[in-house]
Amino acid sequence: RIGDDPFYLAGSIDLQGLNAGPMLDRIAAAVEWPVPRWMAHADLVDLVISPSVAGLRGGLLNDASAVLRTRDPQHTFNAFRGYVQGLADHDDRIEREVQWQDGRTVGEASDVSSYEVRATRYPPDLAASMSLVPYLVGPSGWRGFAVPIEDGLVVTFSQRPAVLEHALTNARGTGRPLTDNPTIRALQEWLPPESDAQLYIGIDKVIELANQAAQTMGMRLPIPDIDERIDPIASGVAVQDGAIETATVLPASIIRIMVDTADHQPRDRGQP
Repeated sequence: RIGDDPFYLAGSIDLQGLNAGPMLDRIAAAVEWPVPRWMAHADLVDLVISPSVAGLRGGLLNDASAVLRTRDPQHTFNAFRGYVQGLADHDDRIEREVQWQDGRTVGEASDVSSYEVRATRYPPDLAASMSLVPYLVGPSGWRGFAVPIEDGLVVTFSQRPAVLEHALTNARGTGRPLTDNPTIRALQEWLPPESDAQLYIGIDKVIELANQAAQTMGMRLPIPDIDERIDPIASGVAVQDGAIETATVLPASIIRIMVDTADHQPRDRGQP
């Protein structure tokens, strides 16, 4: 359900295959944050974070979407709506304003729900971490669309109609899937054959994003110019009968970048 488009990150996670519920509960207990129960209703999650024309100013998730495949889309939708609306009363010292609207028409899509979560007040000791939020979700806060489909729930992390349209096209299987890309197919040959999770990192786009972030701080990263056609990093995990099999594929083009970057680093005097 992921389209063949440029991406920072693209991945698919079989939550049932990984038995992710107990693991997420343990993580939630460690960070003192409740696991969104709507995730527990999904069998599989497809996530893609793509570059946006707005760049870093629009937030990392400005052109991101997720498809939660589930046997009961309406139940998953209701759980997601309840989670978002419940953030207004969540006790974590952050006051939030939450808006939810059902029954919208966005482009050619009808019965679309929109949401918006904006932090309105927080204590001074959280100011540093909260200052990073716009780089993640944009200056308008966490907002997006949610649309139940025949076998899942489509969620976007911005209210850009084009992002929703593209996400629905891919979720319904009418677009060109990422798995049709010959580079992705070649990388999959090196991953566990029945992976419960696959993750791809578009290192060229990530480097572009890192350079944008560095420029906003008046810095320059010691990374040489790269070819936009550089292959992504691929990683896969398979869990079966208590055994875990993992594999990560690092293409030769990325290794060359790592070597070139190391060669450009200043050396201490006396080093060869």
